[in-house]
Amino acid sequence: MANQTLMLDDYEKAYGLFQEAAALDEGRVESLAGMIQCRILQGIIDDAEKQLEFVSEIQVSVGRTTEIAFLEALLESKKTVGSDNQAA
Repeated sequence: MANQTLMLDDYEKAYGLFQEAAALDEGRVESLAGMIQCRILQGIIDDAEKQLEFVSEIQVSVGRTTEIAFLEALLESKKTVGSDNQAA
């Protein structure tokens, strides 16, 4: 349900649903990744960056996943867009 809410661009509600899912199963990276994606899309870059660093640290033993690579790219694209807007 969190993913569907995210696709409807209701990022705040999706974030809450991902939080609930993370509380139910703390070992699932998908819930944390969803929370990070919501923060990035909301423009809450600092929080997203901190959360992504945390997830990257706990994922060291598994290796870099496609989800983490996607979130890193999405975060960088939003940071680049933000810095371009500030320069203009």
